[in-house]
Amino acid sequence: MVAMKLKKIYQEIINKGIEADPRSRKEVESLLRQRRSSYQELDKKEKVFFDEESLCNPFSDTRILNGSEDADIRRAIVGIDVEGPEILLVDKLREKGNNIDLIISHHPAGKAYANFYEVMDL
Repeated sequence: MVAMKLKKIYQEIINKGIEADPRSRKEVESLLRQRRSSYQELDKKEKVFFDEESLCNPFSDTRILNGSEDADIRRAIVGIDVEGPEILLVDKLREKGNNIDLIISHHPAGKAYANFYEVMDL
């Protein structure tokens, strides 16, 4: 079974999102340029609190919440609302020898949920 790095999967998800975005690619790229410009204007203290991922990812509800971007992913489980019970299920499956490397959830959680309101109009 071929492995793929978590970062590559994540980037592919973002690329597919941009392709399906109701905004044109040009609009999305313009938004990202504006964010980079705004970031450059911040002072050092403000930059500490800035979400640097937003400089290359136009979707505030899409983030890697846990794990290393360099992790090799061979198997993933995908769900709509992945919460505690589903995570416990994956843990139990792993105990029984099922090598699940990644959980992907459609609905955001953690820091990906913090600015969820920003994507609701899309």
